[in-house]
Amino acid sequence: MRYITDIIGDDYLNWDSGESILISTPTGSGKSTFVLKKLLPHAIAAGKHILYLCNRKILKTQFAIDSEKELELLFEDAGGIPDDMRHAIHITTYQRCETSKRFPDFDIPPDLSMYSREEIVRMERKHCLPETKVIQAEDILYCVFDEAHYMIGDSQFNAKINFWSHANFQRGCINIFLTATPEPFTAFMVSRESKFKLQEHIRNIQSAYDEKAQLRKKLSEPTVTVLSDMKSKTAKMEVSFEKQRVIDAKCREIEPYTEAIRALKTWKQKLYCRTYTAQLLGDPHKNISAIYFGELDNLLPQLMMATPENKWLIFVDRERDGMRLLGRLEQAGIPAAFLSAESIKHPGASRDEFCNITQKGRFDSSVLLATSVMDCGVSIVDSSVKNVAIAHHNKTTFLQMLGRVRLKDDSHICLYIKMYYAQAINGVRNEYDKKLRFLTRFALRNSYDLEQTYLPTDRSDGMVRKPVLSKTNKRNAVQEIQTPANISLIYNKQSNQDSVQEILGEFEVSKSAYVALLLDISEYLDALNGYRNSGDVLFYLKRQLSWIGKEYKEENWLGYYEARTKIENYLSKWEGEILVTDIEKNGFCAECLGLLEAFPLPPVVWKNDRCRYRNGNRLPKIHQLNAALLEKKIPYEICTERKSRKGVRNTLWFIKKKQLFNEK
Repeated sequence: MRYITDIIGDDYLNWDSGESILISTPTGSGKSTFVLKKLLPHAIAAGKHILYLCNRKILKTQFAIDSEKELELLFEDAGGIPDDMRHAIHITTYQRCETSKRFPDFDIPPDLSMYSREEIVRMERKHCLPETKVIQAEDILYCVFDEAHYMIGDSQFNAKINFWSHANFQRGCINIFLTATPEPFTAFMVSRESKFKLQEHIRNIQSAYDEKAQLRKKLSEPTVTVLSDMKSKTAKMEVSFEKQRVIDAKCREIEPYTEAIRALKTWKQKLYCRTYTAQLLGDPHKNISAIYFGELDNLLPQLMMATPENKWLIFVDRERDGMRLLGRLEQAGIPAAFLSAESIKHPGASRDEFCNITQKGRFDSSVLLATSVMDCGVSIVDSSVKNVAIAHHNKTTFLQMLGRVRLKDDSHICLYIKMYYAQAINGVRNEYDKKLRFLTRFALRNSYDLEQTYLPTDRSDGMVRKPVLSKTNKRNAVQEIQTPANISLIYNKQSNQDSVQEILGEFEVSKSAYVALLLDISEYLDALNGYRNSGDVLFYLKRQLSWIGKEYKEENWLGYYEARTKIENYLSKWEGEILVTDIEKNGFCAECLGLLEAFPLPPVVWKNDRCRYRNGNRLPKIHQLNAALLEKKIPYEICTERKSRKGVRNTLWFIKKKQLFNEK
């Protein structure tokens, strides 16, 4: 991998004030070295400062420590770090700017670490506390936005992010955006462009929603057919309904988001931003072995073997999953900790591990569980971390989580990937679609449609403006805003004189959230369309593997070899034996059924009959067993032969080993 310093060279000397620089780099590409070794001395020489923004507190702490170490190495021969170097770079978080609404102006609170709490209280009463230093925009040469995709990535649960949709990136600073996943960030930048008419796209999306609703209503109405019998001179009516799957298929033909997504992609190509990309030499994921699993509990047998020399890092999608898994590990006596936004606030194992990661780049527990609190920027440089498990379906989050572990050329990790079925992915898409519908309606709350309310006259055409969201529905709208799924999608504009004349005018839709939902829905919808065309239940797992340049191999399932060994051993015992009675045959089928269902991915060939098998109402027939054995590449076949015994013809079963095509 080439480093940023080598790629940019001396180009940074030609960057102009107010310009936007996008550096798309993977972890370990030397971003902190570039900022400290190249940009910081240049800023000091110009009498300016650097403002470095982080998206997580853990990243801010770790970068501050790494910066100190890096500066010590740079000035090792000079006898120490000069004071101007320490005071010229300021590390803060995006969240602080959002709360204070100050950017790029910046406040530096005084250092009170040398005072006791009593002294601070005493000075505060006497109004003699050291003053807060204010750095104006003209004092800053570089604004460095680390993990810049944060501006859209967290928008669905942090309403304050909308601050960046209106932030002025042209106020004299050189804005440097760092991210390993640039697609969301470039979409965010497009949404800021006035030429990208978001409000117009919102109207088109609402029109498509209305069209789809009318089509569904029409298709759901009964069809009445009158059948006449001329001979008997009678008639009867038949009422029929369209099948639900047919209605769904026809409604899917109306795609509300297509034009908006296409416009986003078009404008992304026109977006001007000086871009530097760290090119990777060879396969960037060659040191990763992909293993697939269905549920987090499937990992427990492996986690029980975790040791300080064989550590696990597990990213969970939901906090309750992490807490449940932590309880199971603690019960088994496995040293484990769980990092979440809440757990790191309180003293204990979680906070200790938080400090270990920020200060040392490693953790002491054999198993570390984490939510998205640690999905960005943090670096773990620990050769004893041999296993990483990711239970998340979002592409950007998935790649960010994988990037937390720094791999050396001679190191190797096992990456455990959670598989998601079509039902789960469709559920996520539906949830995002509900949010987008809400935002679309709310964005048009003060818009009006013309409605013909009375016959035209000489003085009036009879058209009256009808609000999209009437005042009588304002209470319902307020309740909808306050639901947990929607509260973070709406941005409070604070005081606004015009808002008095508008319905809920004190709120506005978060542009970041709207664009983020469009991108996510586009990704999941594309995946689901591929599934409908192929019918492949592994469609999303294969999509996840493509993100890291891997191909699907069935033998990479967790527990695959154990399940295969069990059924092969069972069938080998029956080789050469003959099954005559129905009791023997049914017992054999039941045992094979259990062994085949024990595979991490049960046979797909009998997926339509699986419920009947599991309920105990039915056993697979001989051709179904053979089809399942062939799918799993089990080198055995159940054969039959008709023989007479005591004047009665019986069908005898016998097990025969065969040579599969891939065997030599």
